[in-house]
Amino acid sequence: MKHVLAFAAVTVGLIMPGMVSVAEANPNREVRRKLASVAQLEFDRSLGGQRLADFAKDPREEVRVAALRAMGRIQDAGAVPALGKGLEDPVPAVRAAAAFALGQIPDLGLEALGKALTGEKDASVRLALVQSIGKRAGPADAAPLVALAKDADLN
Repeated sequence: MKHVLAFAAVTVGLIMPGMVSVAEANPNREVRRKLASVAQLEFDRSLGGQRLADFAKDPREEVRVAALRAMGRIQDAGAVPALGKGLEDPVPAVRAAAAFALGQIPDLGLEALGKALTGEKDASVRLALVQSIGKRAGPADAAPLVALAKDADLN
């Protein structure tokens, strides 16, 4: 009986470190699964009901960025509310992805982009906002865009 218990203790001691590394790998597997779901929705040109909007609120930055970019590429006006929330994300890369996406949706989001630009401090996000505004703006909006283009923070 002592030998069986000793063997069990040794076996558990050898297996447990492997279980820890499997547990540590699961978050990466979960992120890959989410990114694959986002890619599939983009391929299908579908917001998936609320699925892409939910991915846009994911705790992982890379999932939020992928979801927002997919929404822009799909060009569905139903994504505008989620994209507007993306402009308020604490991570600059996420805000830039939301700005890109809003610039892809015809005839929508220009007001949200302009509002976000007035308060944005990060130069890369400001550039993404200006680029998206430039895609959507008309001739009457040229003067403010030219002034922004001269902004040293954007060059």
